[in-house]
Formats: sequence, structure tokens, C-alpha cells
Amino acid sequence: MLPEARGARAHAGISPWHGTGLARVGEPGQGRQTVCGLQARVSSSSGGLWTVVNPCSVGAAALLSVMLAGCVAFPPLRLSACEQAGTARFHAIPIASRADHALARQFSPEVPGNCLIHLLRERSLWASSRGRRVDVVLTAPEAPLSALPADPAALAELYGARVREIHDGVYALWEVPPGDYRVDAVSVADYGRARLARERGAETGSWVSGSLTCVAGAVLFLAVGDAGAGGTVVLRDMAPGPGRDQVLRGLRSAGLHAGAPGYRDCELRW
Repeated sequence: MLPEARGARAHAGISPWHGTGLARVGEPGQGRQTVCGLQARVSSSSGGLWTVVNPCSVGAAALLSVMLAGCVAFPPLRLSACEQAGTARFHAIPIASRADHALARQFSPEVPGNCLIHLLRERSLWASSRGRRVDVVLTAPEAPLSALPADPAALAELYGARVREIHDGVYALWEVPPGDYRVDAVSVADYGRARLARERGAETGSWVSGSLTCVAGAVLFLAVGDAGAGGTVVLRDMAPGPGRDQVLRGLRSAGLHAGAPGYRDCELRW
């Protein structure tokens, strides 16, 4: 961890997340994944049959490494070179402009005294593309996101630039004044059920929230991970090193899912 990042995190005052999965990635003893003793199901290339393997065996470990390598491909960085935000799309998410990406890669607030909040999507081997979509909203604690509109697109009308959609390789970034904030993350795949559950006063793992305190000059990295099947998500802290790497190799979200086309580059080719 970089010394300046460590200092920023030490004063950031990130509070435990409300909802499922309270593990703090990046803290001592947290964030290590153990595969020995587990079983992974992989699809054979002949006949599409499923085979149960032991990841701790030499051959299975190699196979699992190949699978993981294929799942961590990053999006084409040329999509970050558009003059105007929203020209390029990836997973139907409008992508920020070249200037916005240049600012993001400096990891320093444009306005001295502000702080930066990055929200990234943890990668998963098993979730579908729709299951990877998450709408995230940044609000003040005194005016939290208390209900979801019937149409997710209406979130942008209510919260403007404080709402973004994230996906594999597509992250949200906010530069804000120091203070207390709340982050909400809603699984798009389970949006309807999450909305109905909250209307009835019930908790749901498809909509999780957390509070944080952002101090002047802080650069924070948070992640939305998966806590199981069916759109269940979890909010975690992310260590600065992996967070910076994902930002440098990823795309900055400029809004919510915009529909077809799902992919478009800066020259408007489909």
C-alpha cells in the first residue's frame, strides 16, 4: 500500500457496511480467497457436460487459472478517448470523456480540498452479464435513497451525476467536498424484487448500503462484490493498489444503461 494511500485511509473513517457481507478487503487477515478444499464445476469442450474437479490438484489448478485468465480481460481503452461523454458505450453504459479519464488517472482531486470516491465491480466467474450490472447512488446521510422508482432510468432524474451504473471494467468516480456520505448499490438483475422488498419494509441482499466519511485529499476505493446467486451483492473496502490498477485499465461510467447499442466506439461505429 502506498504511504499516501495508507494515510488517507487511516483518516477516512469508513464505517462498517450495512447489509450482507461485512468483510473489509485490504485489512489484515481479510480479502484472501482459499480454493483448496472447495470444488469447481467446469464445462468440458466436448458435449457441454459438467465435470466436478478439485482445484487443489495440479491439472485442475492449471485449468482454473486458464478460466480465471479469460474472465479478467479489461475493456478496450480506446473507448476512454472520446471527446464527449456518452459517445462510447460498453455493456450499454455510456462512457466518460477523454478529459474525465485523464483526471481519474491522476488520482488527485481537481479541486484542492475535495476527496475522491471510486466504486468498482468485483469480478465473478459465474454471474451472467445482466447479473454483473449494478446501479450505484451517492447521497448525503440526511437525504438517503429510501425508495426505488419503478424505472431505474428515473434514478438519474432524481440524483443526476450522483447515480452511475457499473459493470466488469466499468467504474464510478465522484469528486466531492469533505463530509459524510452514503453509498447505495442495487443489483439490476434483481431490481424489481429489491424495490418491492423495501416498500414492504423488508431487507434484501439485492440492495445494500454503507456510510463513509471523506476527508480532504482522501482517495477511497470501494467495491461491489457478489454474496451468492440471485442478485445478492455486498459492499467492501478495496485496497488502493488493486483499485488503482482497475481504474488505469478500466472505463469510467458516465451514467446508466442506455439501451442499444450495447457497444459503440468513439467514431460511432456499431
